[in-house]
Amino acid sequence: MSAWVSVLGFVFALDGVRISTLTPAASGRDRLVGVAVAAGLAVVVALLAEPVFEAGDVSPETFRVAAGLIVSAVAVRRLILGGWAPYTDVPGRWGGLVPVGFPVAISPELIAWAGSRGVDDLGAALLGIGVAAVVAAAASQITITGANARLGDAWIRLSGAGLGAVAVVLIIDGIRSV
Repeated sequence: MSAWVSVLGFVFALDGVRISTLTPAASGRDRLVGVAVAAGLAVVVALLAEPVFEAGDVSPETFRVAAGLIVSAVAVRRLILGGWAPYTDVPGRWGGLVPVGFPVAISPELIAWAGSRGVDDLGAALLGIGVAAVVAAAASQITITGANARLGDAWIRLSGAGLGAVAVVLIIDGIRSV
């Protein structure tokens, strides 16, 4: 799989517009903290993927197919349903961790993508995480509320389509490698 597909997968998984749409009450600082925590966790998962797979006797090819199924399920959910009800209550100083960091930024698709890419091409995975973190940090600063919420929902659906496309590439790559 090429590095640009890896980068696109991370950009769609760590989606700053989705973060902004689902956490309208969060401050810009809270959103940056959430993006940083999610990107940091993705780096840890990518770095530890190979030793964990070896310890658990999991082949990278099998995990690629499983990760592709996880990512595609999330993509279908985003594509059909768009965004869910935004989190309107952000607790004071911990808002960057809950709800911005988890459950919005740290998502199954981000962790699955980081694990599958980390074991296959660590350099491309770290590049993808870095690019996605910069894009998500910038996009998360956009305040999407009121009439603009429709644009946020449309973007979530569009990113779901993109996520679905990279999931198909991941599944095919895993099947072809088995």
